[in-house]
Order: sequence, then C-alpha cells, then structure tokens
Amino acid sequence: MPPSVCRLALLPPVLLSVLVLSGCERGEERESKVAEQPSREGNVLRLSSQAQQAAGLVARKVALQPVRDRIPLTGWLVTMPGRQVVIRSPVAGFVLPGIAKGDLQPGRAVAAGEELAALEVLLSPQDQAQLAGSKAETEILIRQSLVAIETAQTQLNRLKGAPGAVAGSKLLELQESLARARIAHEEAQKKLPFLPQSAEPGRFRPKPIALTAPMAARVLAVHALPRQFVNAGDPLWTLADWTTLWVRVPVFEGDLGRVDRRDDADVSAPETRQVQRAAAVAVPQPTTEGLRTVDLFYALDNTPGRWRPGQAVTVSLAVGRAQERIVVPASAILWDGSGTAWAYVRTGPEAFARRRLELGHAVKDGFVVQRGLQPGQDLVTLGADVLYGEQFKAEMPTADED
Repeated sequence: MPPSVCRLALLPPVLLSVLVLSGCERGEERESKVAEQPSREGNVLRLSSQAQQAAGLVARKVALQPVRDRIPLTGWLVTMPGRQVVIRSPVAGFVLPGIAKGDLQPGRAVAAGEELAALEVLLSPQDQAQLAGSKAETEILIRQSLVAIETAQTQLNRLKGAPGAVAGSKLLELQESLARARIAHEEAQKKLPFLPQSAEPGRFRPKPIALTAPMAARVLAVHALPRQFVNAGDPLWTLADWTTLWVRVPVFEGDLGRVDRRDDADVSAPETRQVQRAAAVAVPQPTTEGLRTVDLFYALDNTPGRWRPGQAVTVSLAVGRAQERIVVPASAILWDGSGTAWAYVRTGPEAFARRRLELGHAVKDGFVVQRGLQPGQDLVTLGADVLYGEQFKAEMPTADED
C-alpha cells in the first residue's frame, strides 16, 4: 500500500469524509469548466447551442447559382467627358478672393453656381475711352426712347378719345412706334450695369466680375492666387466632378468577341477584395494602333469619393453562358496570413469543421468556389470569425494541464 494511502487510513472517519467530499466538489467544478469551454476533436470544433446563440452564428445550405465565367483585366479610372473644366479669365485684371468662403484650395468641394472669386478688371486708356463713349451713347438712347414713348402715348390717347373716326392704319402706326420706343428703352437699361458710372474717362472703375462654378465639383488645381494679375484667357482653376467616373478597360481584339459588352463589370481595387458594379457605357472606340486592343468603358458610382481618376483597378468582364456554380458570401470567408481562404461547415448540431477553399472570380454577392464545398452542406455565413477564435482557444493548453 502506498504511504499516502496509509496516512489517509490512519485519519479519523469524520475528517476523512470531509476530504473526500472536498475532492469531489473540486472535480465537479473542473468538469463543469471543461464542459463550458469549446472542445476540438481533430479538425472539428464543438460548441454548445447556448454558445452558438450568444455568438450569433447563422448557417445556410450551400446551393448552386447560375454564374457566368469572367476574365480578369486591368482598367484605369478617368473623368467623364465634359465633367472636367478649366475656368479661364474672361478679361485682364486682378483676382480677388471669393466673397463666400475665402481662398480656394485644391480638393475643396464647390457647389454649382457658387462664387469662386471675383476679377477686378484692368482697363487700358483706349478701353476706358470706348466705355465712356458707350456710356454717353446709352444715356442719350435712354432719353430719346423716353421722349418717343411719351409722344407716341400722348398721340395714341388723343386719337382714341377723338369723337370722329380715325383710320385704323394710323392707330397701328402709333402702336408700333410706341412698342419700338419701349424696346429701345429696355435694351439701353440692360447695358447700364456693364458700363461705368461716370462718362468721363479715367474717373471710373468697372465693377468686379464674379466668377462662378459651372457645376458641382472639386478643385483639382489652382493656377492663380489672390491679387495676382492675369491676362484674358489665362487659366484660373481646374474643376472636376468625380461623383461618377469611367473605367477604361483595354481588351484584346481576340477577346472582344467573347465579352458581353451589355453586361456590367465587377471593379475592385488591387489592395482590397470589395467588389463594386460598374454599368456598361455604349461608346464605340477604334482599335489602338500597334497594341491591337479596344477600350471598353463602364460608369462607376463614386458618390462616397472612394476612387480617384488615374487609379488602376481590377476589372472582370462576363464571357460565355451562365453555368451552375457555388457562390458564397464574403462574410463566410476567412483569410489567413498567407492569403488562403477558409470557411466553416456545420457537421452536427454542435460540431463545425474548417474547410480550405479554392476561390474563383469575385461577384457582387461574394466569391465563386471552385473547390472545398459541396451543395447541401451547412455553411456558416455569420460568425465564422468567432469559430476561428474559439478553435484556437481550444487548442491552447490550460493551466490545469500538466
């Protein structure tokens, strides 16, 4: 008999019973802790129903979907035609800061019709003399038109009130003269805001010309600074609207017949796996000489401002007819440090197995699976990251293990 057993046999019966009960309680506590923790048998992770519910696990049957094959290509983002404009100075003068928001800086968003800056016009002596002459002529025309309106209106009122009959042709002539005089007066009044306040050369300064944004866009470049002198035609700012960009995709002539040019394109950045759809744009393009490629264009929504013109993107275009393939959502896929894709399959009520996947091209709802899954399997679509963490937790040795 071992010495430890002999020592226990010599203890009083009451004390012996207390030690036995204490050992049983500790054993039960250890067993309960083990039951609460996830266990791993081979490549299968076991997780209780309560733990699954707490982790928010969701699983669904793997099913086949009609998917078309796609060819991966490289495309470049470009600004839509007509959505980039260079604002130039209409006349020579000095650039004044904008009234609303101060100086413009590259990258700032501007609204359609927003005043970007004002232009203080610089006039030569010859220009001042011409404007002074136009001012005098306009004032004379206004006075003459007022006199003509008053005379024609007086004669028309007198003839209409005459007791005798008046020839209809005379009334028509007076009405026509009155209408012409009014038109001349209105046209002369419209010229006044653009003419100097004084008709004397050298004693007036024209009003600054407000320069506004022709569309909602962003400032790409600033070519002139406040208080800088510019000549007529000099560039002031370059604006571009990036809310919608075009994707230019060069396609070889041999592949052009296979590509469905009516179907949308899947666009993704090389550093991410997020796929965004781009609508096909019917813009026929000639073959690029020496390269034997044809450019296809697709419209990409860029309202959040994620993309930039000139950026290279990965583009996949649909070819051939649709075939039955397995498609899994992106939320079901786990990526390890080496870029390998994994997913969890439910093999029992409380059992999950990790499967390595061989993926095909990306689609809008996820990825095409070439190998690793079979139709009818229960795929974990939500909570796969929780299972991944629990699996490695189960593999770690606990403090009680010796």
